[in-house]
Amino acid sequence: MARKAGGKGKEKKLARKAENERAAALAQQLRALNESSANGSQLAAQYPAFQRYDRNGLTAAVRCFGASELPPPLIDWALGLTRHHMAPLYEACPDWGWSDGKKHAELAHPAARFLVVFQDAADKQGQQAQHGPAEHAQARQQEASVPSPAGQENVAAAGNISCGTQQQQRHQEGGPAEAGSELGQPVAFLHFRFEAEDDEAVLYCYEIQVAAAVQGKGLGRFLMQLLELMGRRSGVARLMLTVFHDNVAATAMYRKLGYVLDADSPGVLEPSGGHKNASNHQLSTAPTPALEMPQGPSCPSSLCALSLLPHQQV
Repeated sequence: MARKAGGKGKEKKLARKAENERAAALAQQLRALNESSANGSQLAAQYPAFQRYDRNGLTAAVRCFGASELPPPLIDWALGLTRHHMAPLYEACPDWGWSDGKKHAELAHPAARFLVVFQDAADKQGQQAQHGPAEHAQARQQEASVPSPAGQENVAAAGNISCGTQQQQRHQEGGPAEAGSELGQPVAFLHFRFEAEDDEAVLYCYEIQVAAAVQGKGLGRFLMQLLELMGRRSGVARLMLTVFHDNVAATAMYRKLGYVLDADSPGVLEPSGGHKNASNHQLSTAPTPALEMPQGPSCPSSLCALSLLPHQQV
């Protein structure tokens, strides 16, 4: 009996050793992924075909930024755009609410990485000229009248593409004086990170937002395809995101891109204060014939978890 007990003890010791080795390997993998993606210029150079966007009447440049490289005016612009599109969904859940502070901290996190789309100045001026001065002045007057929502507690950071109105809300989304650069005016961004999920390295889409003025031109799909390519080349196990149940435009796009609903993703995610708790529900990677969003009995804006295997054909 003593030998048998000793044998079990040895097995446990070996199992712990193997577990520690796996954890160390995962930590090293994530460290390498974060280090290699910290320099936006070097990261962008790996994807030359995605540095320009010239489709559907939109001409723009795509740039990558590490957390320390993103200028404060761009962070403020991204916060305003996200607030404008997503605050109503957060506020629709009584126990959740929106918090500028928490969303800003999320955007400024050291592990945050960004893809930012800048519309060419000449292209933007050409689009404004097509509408005429009277219509443009009326749109600016309407934009200036939009109030900012009150800040409450933000409980779950979801990767979303909004389905807002088709008039640009410059007051909410950040105007040229605040966030513009020699590249042009920012009109869309994608916030992603390399993280650990179920003992695997994953590429997580925290947020994707497209300004109303350039929605419907394929930018969201373009950015998600670039993110998928990054996932394939980086060797992560999955691409992951969360999406609000009521965000119809987002779920339709993800369905077309091949994302599937996690088998263990609840229809309603109990608020617990942070993005990490939301991502813990994203477990499935097996493709399904269709993406069927569950009904959320408690909150119309409940979260659903989706994932994509990097090798899946889109």
